Amino acid sequence: MKLVLIFLLTVGACSFKKKPLSNQVLKGHSQLYSHPEVPEVQDPEKYIRLSVASFNDLEGQLSPLHIEFKDKENKEKQSIKLGGKDVITQYVNILRQNSPHTLLLDSGDIFSPSLTTQEITSFYETLGFDAMTLGTNDFNIKLPEGYQSSPDYFKDFAAHSKTPLILSNIYDLKTARHVEWQGVRPYLLKEVGELKVGIIGIIPDDIVGKTTVDNRLGLFVENMLQSTLRQARLLKSLGANMIVVLTHQNINCGHQLARENKLPLEKVNFEPRNQSLCDLTNILGEYLKRLPPNLVDLVIGGRSEEKAANYVGNTLVLSGFPKGMSFNVADFYFDKKSKQLVSDLTYVYQPVMTCHEFFKETEDCYYKDETVDHKKRIPATFLGVPIEPTPEEVKNTSVKIDYFKALKELNVDLIFNVGKEGNSQILTFEVSGSELIKLLEEEFNLGNAQYWHPNPFLKVDDSVFLLLAGEKIINNKIYKIALDLDSRNASIIFKSRLKNKDISVLHNHSWNDFNFSDKVSSKLSAQVKDTTPQAPGN
Repeated sequence: MKLVLIFLLTVGACSFKKKPLSNQVLKGHSQLYSHPEVPEVQDPEKYIRLSVASFNDLEGQLSPLHIEFKDKENKEKQSIKLGGKDVITQYVNILRQNSPHTLLLDSGDIFSPSLTTQEITSFYETLGFDAMTLGTNDFNIKLPEGYQSSPDYFKDFAAHSKTPLILSNIYDLKTARHVEWQGVRPYLLKEVGELKVGIIGIIPDDIVGKTTVDNRLGLFVENMLQSTLRQARLLKSLGANMIVVLTHQNINCGHQLARENKLPLEKVNFEPRNQSLCDLTNILGEYLKRLPPNLVDLVIGGRSEEKAANYVGNTLVLSGFPKGMSFNVADFYFDKKSKQLVSDLTYVYQPVMTCHEFFKETEDCYYKDETVDHKKRIPATFLGVPIEPTPEEVKNTSVKIDYFKALKELNVDLIFNVGKEGNSQILTFEVSGSELIKLLEEEFNLGNAQYWHPNPFLKVDDSVFLLLAGEKIINNKIYKIALDLDSRNASIIFKSRLKNKDISVLHNHSWNDFNFSDKVSSKLSAQVKDTTPQAPGN
């Protein structure tokens, strides 16, 4: 049964949509990570409202995530889409329509080895991000051809990006000055309506232990706290009404509640003003403890699949789920005359999941509660506005795809990430065995091995063998590959590879061009079993 949610204005605390603990139950929930209704807004004659929205750990995930799961109500597997640039854009635009004064920020891990610089800069420019910083993994990604070091890559990215890259504590060892790269700033003083917001971007203190020397060649990383103190005080002297710090660090604010209530971690953390919830023993915790009172108003973190929507002292800390699955929002109110922040009126959202649709029973797309019937769906809404279906979702979704039969129909050797249903586009191309081996090795290292059908990866002890239909891949043999362009980030992953001279594109199909809805025959099933890779020598 759906819980009845009561809007509560907590005395002496921040405004918060859901009654504390109302969703912290083992079975059932309602609107856990969705915000279909518009929150109560304070008197605009007295207050200026500023909404701050933030992403973290996007890692170039510009296409929707296809999540599969099970529940106790249905025998067959369920699936749901989250994120993707089209749906993220809708959520951001709705927020801006609801709150004219909005800041959009990213706290790091923005790059992906499968995206070009142009694709990344275009995304941030199109959505109108106000500022970003770098994360730990940004220093560790595999560099595209032509770049000798991570700093070279960052320089090129910043020079072509219209979104300010804030690197407040990165110095050039040759000049002993803050890095003077085109497009990079040590801080940003952003005017939003009548307000001035100071934005600082801090590289975490543990960057030395998380990256190799080559990835930081020629750079010095100043201590987080020292840099924050200097830049924040400078911004205050320049008239900043609010200070925001972007830093790719995580904080644990839910484990205690999860243990005490014997609940999944995702179902706790609805008490933003409870000062006892966050573990302050890690780097970000120590940093927050040492901040002078009332210096920093908001810290946006990351580097974790956990959420944070909690105060530590007078500083609000926000962090959401990775790869565009959610974003964080908080509404801040400033006295219209003095322009001073009225922190007691701050309205903190739980991370907003970027749902394509809602489960009818819960009015959200949180999928890990197996007690919920996920089969009945309704359109997703955000702040009272419907989320429109993306172009691929408008297409016919009646085709049930059987990849075993698809292999035969398309006359291909391998399929990458075939969709479960829909009218997504199929690109088929030829590739030499030597190029295929390189491609598969990279896919394995990127963690994409499970998306190949039939799976050519065979792990024996600590060794991985590449076998196709139980046979070794021959260097000079030509293999035919099918690629589902609308599935995950497949089209992005292969875009650069398709330009390779060894790859010749053949043609483009739609799943709806074929009849894949028939059940697999026993004969075909037997053939599929024969193609299962065997260990060398078997």
